[in-house]
Amino acid sequence: MESLNLVILFLAAIVSLSVLIFKSRWLGKQEVKEPKLIEISSYIKTGVLSFIKRQYMSSGIVIGLAFIILLVLAYLNFISFFTPFAVLTGAFFSALSAYFGMTAAVRANAITAHYTKYGINRSFRAALNGGAVMGFSVCGFVLLDLGLWYLAIYLFNPNIPINELMQIVTSTVITFSFGSSFMAFMARVAGGIFTKAADFAADVVGKGDYGLEEDDPRNPATIADNVGDNASDVAGMGQDLNESYAGGNAAAMEAGYQAFNSYNLVFGAALTASLLVMIPLAISALGIFASIIGLAVIRSNTYEGLLKSVRKGIYLTSIIIAIGAALIIYFSLPNFWLWFSVLFGLITGNAISFISEYYTSADYKPVQELAKKAIGGHASVIVDGISLGTRSVLVTALVLVLGMLAAFFIGGHGDYHLGIYGVSLAAVAMLSTLPITLTVDAFGPIADNAQGLIEMSESGEKRLKIGNSLDALGNTTAATGKGYAIGSAAFAAIALINALWNVISGALDKHSIPIDSLSLSISDIWVIVGLILGAAVPWLFASKLLQAVGDAAFIMILEIKRQIKELGILEGKNKPDYQKCIDISTKAAQRSSVVPALLVISIPLLIAIIGGPSMIMAFLLSSLASAFCQAVYMANAGGAWDNAKKYIESGMFGGKNSPAHKAAITGDMVGDPFKDTAGPALNILIKLMVTVSILTAPVTVYLHYLIF
Repeated sequence: MESLNLVILFLAAIVSLSVLIFKSRWLGKQEVKEPKLIEISSYIKTGVLSFIKRQYMSSGIVIGLAFIILLVLAYLNFISFFTPFAVLTGAFFSALSAYFGMTAAVRANAITAHYTKYGINRSFRAALNGGAVMGFSVCGFVLLDLGLWYLAIYLFNPNIPINELMQIVTSTVITFSFGSSFMAFMARVAGGIFTKAADFAADVVGKGDYGLEEDDPRNPATIADNVGDNASDVAGMGQDLNESYAGGNAAAMEAGYQAFNSYNLVFGAALTASLLVMIPLAISALGIFASIIGLAVIRSNTYEGLLKSVRKGIYLTSIIIAIGAALIIYFSLPNFWLWFSVLFGLITGNAISFISEYYTSADYKPVQELAKKAIGGHASVIVDGISLGTRSVLVTALVLVLGMLAAFFIGGHGDYHLGIYGVSLAAVAMLSTLPITLTVDAFGPIADNAQGLIEMSESGEKRLKIGNSLDALGNTTAATGKGYAIGSAAFAAIALINALWNVISGALDKHSIPIDSLSLSISDIWVIVGLILGAAVPWLFASKLLQAVGDAAFIMILEIKRQIKELGILEGKNKPDYQKCIDISTKAAQRSSVVPALLVISIPLLIAIIGGPSMIMAFLLSSLASAFCQAVYMANAGGAWDNAKKYIESGMFGGKNSPAHKAAITGDMVGDPFKDTAGPALNILIKLMVTVSILTAPVTVYLHYLIF
């Protein structure tokens, strides 16, 4: 049975990475023969490679230090010797998937722009192929990492009983999600600061002071903005979902191990832990094959047809996974109830994506009404955008809660451990569509960059119209992608928090501390303190990121104005110094990500040591609720402001350069760091704090009871 499990897991990983290779080779064979496109694209490529080098050096130093500390803890017998190496591989594969995805996106930008010469479908396929590299690299490398650890532990422990083997497997793989979490955090935070500082500064000076177009090549910050799109919206989003995919699968494996005794008691069936542990991986493997089929049906020659085709591909993928999961569970388990958890996970993921689309797409009333409010001026559009974002939170939360309750009670059949396993399976089911959903999401920034290249190379109105159509589609897919990322992060975090509970229980037992000391009763003052602090920390975190964008943008605004004054770039006397703006964004991103990183690691450690297990559990649950609501609010408000601006630019309410357009630009500038910096980083905040707590629980439990 174990051999078959490993074969399935490695086969799925190989197929996923084969798609990565195939799409990368296709991109490598495409020729771009337009000198202007090649020149501008080379600036973006240079900036991206410069950012990657600095990003991975700084992140690598921190992961290296963490590896040494974890080795010491392993030597002191607090954690397994597998754990430091698991963290290292989690970080390595996360970085590797981001590298492939980002470099493919840079290549696809120019190809997509070039192929607008031949119509919308051909350029659309180019952008989609670029996005597929990110989508399939994330899933392929995570499954490969899981498979390698499963194999290594199996080989190191060939003679122990299968249930004990599963305990070692699950306790190890749950820790490697810290490596991917930290890399995702740094990519999201640094990438978000980088791109939005450049975008904000370019808009303030270019549009605000001189009335320049979005991607006017005379604007020195334009290239930095395009570099940032690849760093944040491709690599950052990819690593964000890499972390959810890794953490969701690891937490579901852990929940499966904890639930196997309950399954035997509830259903009166005798089975091994390996069956419940491997079902999440089997569903994830199924998602690879289903996504390949779903991706194959996405094609059309009109903008409206493309949007319908994208939905068709995603829905088809979900249907295939639902049918395949039914067969997996039917032939693996004596009872079928857990399939409903898979079904509710798929429904919840698609529902949350649609809600995000409804509140952020110009095809629906909320954004149209927001655009109309721009007639009333800058303050009017800001207030209405905030209102739109805040009212979108409850409906999103209701869908998430209903999906969670259904997965818990129906899939879990009334048992707590089976219910948590059901919620974990729902998270895995939602994430099993990741190859195609991340492909479509990465399409957005590729289309955005392609549209910028077309505008900067002055390729003509016909091609610019195609570029704008692809960019508009990309805005829709990016908005739904953010909703999907938020929902999947919440599900994965719930499963991880349950895993933390099990780790803490094991640590209490190891030190002979009564298990009833772990309580979430409101009669415990430390629980109340944990709830209050947990709600407040995400707001502190978001404020640090928004401030970082503002500080970096201020420096860049001064640089843009200097170049306009001293170099005469608007008159064509000299070329803009693009690299200077890239350097400003890169340095600001690296510098400003240090404090948030220290906060996200140190705060849960201090709370766990000072307040003990009950306080850290209360803190994390409260942080999850607070971060989820804030992330939904920021993502939907920011997306709505962006698309309200584009709706006006299409000719509504006075069109470009009208008073309404200028007010909408202000809304877009406020919304950019909301939806592309602080909001997305909140997804990772809660998961990273949980994985830090899981990793250090054996030590923090010991220190708390030693000191207090």
